[in-house]
Amino acid sequence: MVSPLTRLRGWFVLGLLLSPEPGLAQETTALLGGGGLDWTVWEDGSIADKRGLLEELSVCVEVEGMVDGHHFLDFSGDGVVDLIYSGPDIACDHPVARGERTALLQAKGGEFSEVFVSSGAIVGMWREAPWQPVSLVVRTESCCGDVFVHYSYLYPVQRRGSLGYQEYNHIVFVVDMPLPETVYDAPRPFVIRQGPYNLRATPGIDDDYEWPYSRPFDRTGNVLAAYRYGATGIALGERQSPDGETWWFVLMDVASRPLGIRGYQGAWESAPPRQQLVGWMSPDFLRESIRLPATLDTTRYWRR
Repeated sequence: MVSPLTRLRGWFVLGLLLSPEPGLAQETTALLGGGGLDWTVWEDGSIADKRGLLEELSVCVEVEGMVDGHHFLDFSGDGVVDLIYSGPDIACDHPVARGERTALLQAKGGEFSEVFVSSGAIVGMWREAPWQPVSLVVRTESCCGDVFVHYSYLYPVQRRGSLGYQEYNHIVFVVDMPLPETVYDAPRPFVIRQGPYNLRATPGIDDDYEWPYSRPFDRTGNVLAAYRYGATGIALGERQSPDGETWWFVLMDVASRPLGIRGYQGAWESAPPRQQLVGWMSPDFLRESIRLPATLDTTRYWRR
């Protein structure tokens, strides 16, 4: 009997040459809105019986979410079909889903070996070249009253001859944050010319704003963070506030750490390092710049 992995090894992935490139990935609005990845453009189309193949691999296909969460594709770029799970955080002996989980299993040496595992689900994926491993965006929404959604941008790395993944960018978004009505064709770099200057969860000044999952005593207005003079970022789009003013939807430079952010359940705290905040700013005291902030790797995460 031919093993399922041997069968996979014999299938050449034609889709590898047609895999989406960075410029063809999801738009920023869909990404930050939590939309899922279109797996149909990635999965190997020659697998007629996905459920049966998973069953041969001892996956408990009777558990809801198992079949839909598994995807056969060559994520490593070596011409052999690998396996990705991205879906509810369930297991055969614990089928109750709590959050989401992602695992990448590479076909190598006659078996599937786990090369990456993380909480959250994949919402973006692309290749820099057809023969290279994919890069990923994993979205994680915390539980238990945490208002933040995290987007981790991961690129492939070789470690002692083995494939692995390393985070190069981490964007923090607020649950239910309004998205721009207009998305710019290209990012607009800016510098804050008067500080401290507030980054807000919604466009406009709203001192009565109620945060998601807030308690009755937790009413701090829509201020998300405060930045000092000279802080930099990029504007991704715009939207009118309730009073008719234009506000910019911005991504702040990771090197411009805020003076403080609204943390868990309203407490003000220091900003975590290596995390970029997304939010709303009035352009009144922002000066447009011709130079992108050096630490903003816009060529990788900018989607059009």
